[in-house]
Amino acid sequence: MEDEIVKRIMDSSQWPCIENSDQLEVLNEIADSTFNTETFEGYISAILIYHQIIESMIIHLLEDCCFFIQLSVYPLEYKHKIEKDKMMGAYIKELKSTLEFENKQLFISKCMEFNKIRNNIVHGITKKRDLSDINENAKNGKIIFNIVFELYDDIQDWFRVCFKDFKKDIFIDIVGDETDETE
Repeated sequence: MEDEIVKRIMDSSQWPCIENSDQLEVLNEIADSTFNTETFEGYISAILIYHQIIESMIIHLLEDCCFFIQLSVYPLEYKHKIEKDKMMGAYIKELKSTLEFENKQLFISKCMEFNKIRNNIVHGITKKRDLSDINENAKNGKIIFNIVFELYDDIQDWFRVCFKDFKKDIFIDIVGDETDETE
């Protein structure tokens, strides 16, 4: 297991990454496009897509946290499996209970705010209410989504720097020591 961890940190292509990033990028473009139609259907579609993108972001951050912890406790082994097919609230709860990182609390609060808006829209769709209310909620959801996206991007930058520091400051010596031993 130790060798796998060393190989993984030394090759940045093996660091945690968001699943299906190309597909999520296309979905984000579709969501933006449908949102910009300024129709009821467009707003609903966009909010549902943004919700799934945020969920993928949260899962990616959980994977970053697990990798960070593994690097921190090396050579001990850290095993933590992130279960798939949970609801966003469960992923947020798990993210709350893991290690602290820059902008974590703000990211979580904005995700929760978005989820509340989405729930209000989706679960209130069949209730007797003015559709303009749903449209306004969707517009607020789009604003929150954009904030979440920016925060996620900043947090990813922070994790990448941390992983590079682990690689440079700790693991490069391990690789060097292993090379010296084989010569």
